[in-house]
Amino acid sequence: MTKDLPARLAAVKGESESVDRLIKIVVDSNGRMISLDINPRAKRLDVKSLADEILRAAQSAYDRMQEAIREAMGDSAAVSEALHRVMSGELAKGIPEDIRGGPARVARSADPVDDLQAFLRRIQGLL
Repeated sequence: MTKDLPARLAAVKGESESVDRLIKIVVDSNGRMISLDINPRAKRLDVKSLADEILRAAQSAYDRMQEAIREAMGDSAAVSEALHRVMSGELAKGIPEDIRGGPARVARSADPVDDLQAFLRRIQGLL
């Protein structure tokens, strides 16, 4: 994942306007509303219609924010999937047991330097 990904994600916003452009909403990358502009002409709407327009604009702003996050993630989603596969052990299935357990053995060893060298030689032998 790229180092600037957290900053890119934090900067993401979603923005939407009602069809009649009387309501404008902006949400941040967490989906929190950070801006709500209501045009004075919206006074002609009844309370239910105004609430419905605000809700629709908020939902649309949230959807746009989600899409912007997907775009900002780019290849990071593929990296995240690969990391998940490594952490779940899925990629370790074809690796010999003595290699998979090697780092733990070295960490517990009375002579970690010697065991680390032996471990590295074993890996080189497989390459």
